[in-house]
Amino acid sequence: PLLPEGLELQWTGTRLSEPFVSMTLKLLDHFGVRASLTMDGVVVPPGAYEKRPYEVPRDWSSAAFWFEQVALDPGSSVLLTGLQKDTLQGDREAVQLWSPWVRATFQPEGLLLENKQEAGPWTDNAVDLRHVPDLFQPLAFTLAGRGVTAALTGLDNLVVKETDRLKAVGDVLRQLGCTAGHRGGTFIQGGAIKSRGAFTFDPDIDHRMALSVAPLALLLESVTVKDPDVVDKSYPRYWDHLRQAGYTAS
Repeated sequence: PLLPEGLELQWTGTRLSEPFVSMTLKLLDHFGVRASLTMDGVVVPPGAYEKRPYEVPRDWSSAAFWFEQVALDPGSSVLLTGLQKDTLQGDREAVQLWSPWVRATFQPEGLLLENKQEAGPWTDNAVDLRHVPDLFQPLAFTLAGRGVTAALTGLDNLVVKETDRLKAVGDVLRQLGCTAGHRGGTFIQGGAIKSRGAFTFDPDIDHRMALSVAPLALLLESVTVKDPDVVDKSYPRYWDHLRQAGYTAS
């Protein structure tokens, strides 16, 4: 809005991660900028921001790694304080995606995650993650930990993240004895993790790779992350929270 003539963005190709667009528009509106979403793109009129109080909500993307943790740890439970049920964050879909293994219950103080003693069925259909691509890594490793074969689609933009996430996840899964590969934005994986020894992993500057591989220590002798501080980009207190939850991280 600070540009003299405002800003107009036009869609090209397939729309991905649309919840992030909705969140951005809502935040602009909160601060007095009436941007609009059209069939062709986004229009932001020229103007000035208005000073208003705003409370930053808890992050559902970071919560996904706790869904993975609980799914892979029989009998476990974790309370994620402050996580809101009513949110524009698309990654709230984690509640549904992890429902075969994790019971998620909203409480006044936050979201309680509990491992299900008896796992429910996973869908036989391909799961479209085009609007929640940040859930790909923790979901893929959860599926491998539970021995589930799956096809995950809508992942076209993950090759241009901090690392090529489709390749990175596939490399880790194959090292651990699973089958994994991708064509375009579709990732196909199968089989359970077979390797149970110590695993050393280089996240290659990708915070989400470190955060999603770490819970596999529940299934392996240990996991060593070569660059543990890489998580500072999105979840700087992750290792502290892991210890607070009763897990070992040194």
